[in-house]
Amino acid sequence: MNFQYMPELNQAWGYPLALALMIASAIVPMWYFRKQGWLK
Repeated sequence: MNFQYMPELNQAWGYPLALALMIASAIVPMWYFRKQGWLK
C-alpha cells in the first residue's frame, strides 16, 4: 500500500484531531437531540 501520501502521517496532531472530531460528531448530535426532547 502507498502510505506516503496520507496527510495525517506528516502531522503530529493528525490522529488526535481525527479522534476528537469523531467523538464530537457522536456527542454533539446526542446532546442536541436530548435537548430537543427526542431521546427521553
